[in-house]
Amino acid sequence: MRTFIRLDTFHSFHALALGCTAVLSCGVLLAACSGNGAAQSGGEGRTPTHPDAQTAATRGLESLRKLVNADNARDMGFDSVDEASVAALGAPVRVQMVRLDALRTYEAGADPAGLLTDANRVIYPVTVKEQVKSSVIVEGTRGLGKAASFGGPHLVRQMARFRADVSARLQPVADSVTVVHVAALNLYFLGYRVEDRLMLTPLENHPAYRLEAGSSLPANEVFAALAPIARDYNGLPL
Repeated sequence: MRTFIRLDTFHSFHALALGCTAVLSCGVLLAACSGNGAAQSGGEGRTPTHPDAQTAATRGLESLRKLVNADNARDMGFDSVDEASVAALGAPVRVQMVRLDALRTYEAGADPAGLLTDANRVIYPVTVKEQVKSSVIVEGTRGLGKAASFGGPHLVRQMARFRADVSARLQPVADSVTVVHVAALNLYFLGYRVEDRLMLTPLENHPAYRLEAGSSLPANEVFAALAPIARDYNGLPL
């Protein structure tokens, strides 16, 4: 098994638009975007907002097609520029966060759902001939949405792979499937409910935490095991 210190990277809307090569991690990038509040359409240096997440994702996909070029196509998950030009949006998945302070105080037996907070982000897989290639991440609150970042091919492919597996094996409650991000420890899970029990599936192998990609684990057991690690965490980037 391999340990991935950083599960994936995403490109910001403006970095791509300006032709920059800067790459930011999902947690850092989206936290920075969320701190700016709702951007206004047409504002200088701002990403346009839209009345709903689906519209924002559709417009974001149009921008992604235009921004992909021969130099960045593979980094964005595509085999070629032509492939990006025919990409389509897949079924979205909401992102939920687990805050470090909440995880530190978690005790075995407590309701694990109490640790989850809405990250106000939605991951839209970007597909080509029904194969997941890349993603558009939409961010927003109060019904508004904006395309905050693109790319992250590894993360979105893992998400799609395990969502299909979980759906086939466990038949989770409809609309319960989310991506759960333990930001401080940089861990990503697929979260879902089966018979009213919150379950987590790691999206990558993390031997140090005894987490195996694709394994279905009760969320209360995962959080109970991570709580002591969170309490000892020194705040430095992992």
